[in-house]
Amino acid sequence: MTNSENLSIVTKSSASTFAQLLSSGADIDRLTLLGDFSGVSPDFSAAVRSSAVRALTVGSSKDSSFRKPNLGFVAAACLSSVLQRLDVMGVELEREEVAAFAQALGMCVSLERVKFDNCGLKTESATEIISGIAKSGCKEMRSVNFHINEPGGRGGVELAEKLAEALSGSRDLRELQLYYRGVGAKGAAALGRKVVWRNVEYLNLWGNELRDEGLSAVVDGLLLHRPSALRCLVLCSARFGPKGAEKLAQLLRHAPRLSFLYIRSNPIGPAAGAVLGNALRGSKSLAKIDVSKCQLGAQGVANLFSLLGITRLAI
Repeated sequence: MTNSENLSIVTKSSASTFAQLLSSGADIDRLTLLGDFSGVSPDFSAAVRSSAVRALTVGSSKDSSFRKPNLGFVAAACLSSVLQRLDVMGVELEREEVAAFAQALGMCVSLERVKFDNCGLKTESATEIISGIAKSGCKEMRSVNFHINEPGGRGGVELAEKLAEALSGSRDLRELQLYYRGVGAKGAAALGRKVVWRNVEYLNLWGNELRDEGLSAVVDGLLLHRPSALRCLVLCSARFGPKGAEKLAQLLRHAPRLSFLYIRSNPIGPAAGAVLGNALRGSKSLAKIDVSKCQLGAQGVANLFSLLGITRLAI
């Protein structure tokens, strides 16, 4: 058995060496794939499938979205029942590669973290990948991060419902990040009902048009599970107003560890801002709050300063 803690495959010239390593029964803790795999033979993928990769990184967060031939297919071939972490970043996935990922993810029963960031995913492709993840049972899932490059529209509710169904199997979810504009109120209601929020520390729904109704559904779900672990909440540009802010205040009163609250670009107004300030007054954990572009007005900002007992605020 060959053991390798950290292995990076950057160019197709190293693919044959990699295939030989894997075919010998390699046990790889962390594997990074960055290269152009055009012309790679089927034997390579077969060798990859026999490996034991526990953490796979495809692409790099430092790059803008790019296309690398066969990279998605090779990466999908690395997925197995022992995989615990998958990060796909800055790689444009073709339709066939999305299908390969979706099929392979169904057998990743040990998966704890999955991230698809800046991959050019549209609603349909993201929904297919999430459906594949759901087939694994998601019992070990702790972190989910999707950046979907499409401004909502049809299919957004179905995506949210598939994600909610997938995450209903996890009892130790710690992080959910969904950069999207398509969840809407109905999709948010599905997430609120089905996700087990008990251990969630980081919730990011930036850009999703939750509105008051959707935010209320998410808050009800969190309150049901007593969100004492919540440390960071991001709800920027979620389209909620005063009613949503008042509902959010109920959550803040039951989140003793909350350190970061970002709700910029929501038209809540000064009265609702005061309600939020009262909910947070006396907090010993709050480190940063962003209420810029929330229509608080000068007096509303001053009131929030006073309620929170702070001298600096992002406005």
